[in-house]
Amino acid sequence: MSEKPQGYFGKLLVADCETSGLHFNQDDPSFNPETGETYQAVSWGLVVTDTKTFKVLDALYVEIKHDGVSLWNDKAEQVHGMSQDYLEQNGMSEEDAAIEIGEFILKHFGTGIVRCAGHNFASFDIWYMRRLMRKFGIMFKTGNRFVDTNSIGFNCYETYTSDALFDMMGVVREDHNAMEDAMACVKVLQNTRHIYNTILG
Repeated sequence: MSEKPQGYFGKLLVADCETSGLHFNQDDPSFNPETGETYQAVSWGLVVTDTKTFKVLDALYVEIKHDGVSLWNDKAEQVHGMSQDYLEQNGMSEEDAAIEIGEFILKHFGTGIVRCAGHNFASFDIWYMRRLMRKFGIMFKTGNRFVDTNSIGFNCYETYTSDALFDMMGVVREDHNAMEDAMACVKVLQNTRHIYNTILG
């Protein structure tokens, strides 16, 4: 059996969230340090894949009630289509969501480092994940390496938005849905790996 290369990891967590809004021009788009105001994640799509073929091994989708404190932006609601009333009826509490996400990640990654991927995940989604999980003391280790489909799209396909990239991958979306977008990122990874293997294989 060949020795695994340095930095090897066998599973990847591909994730996407929809939120109640964002603070522009902040390192952490979920938080405004000048006012203390926050936005929250209102849904998460999490997909675990292997790192050879990016075959889907497991998936989790959660919708989360508004916490009653975070800001709510009507434009964000227009993007994802979930109202506060809808989430109150169909979502779970932040604590229940954090526990379910934590158990899902523990099942697949144990207590080690979780390698994460997504579209702008390192500059956007991870901040909302940290805000949610740390609130209940169960944040997992991510390390400092992330797989970004935005960079792949720009470098390999000359696209500048998720809509353009996902359209190129044949993904049809009526609304921005966290699970659909996470699966779209998986398709980008699968197609890019297939092209690489075809050319260099």
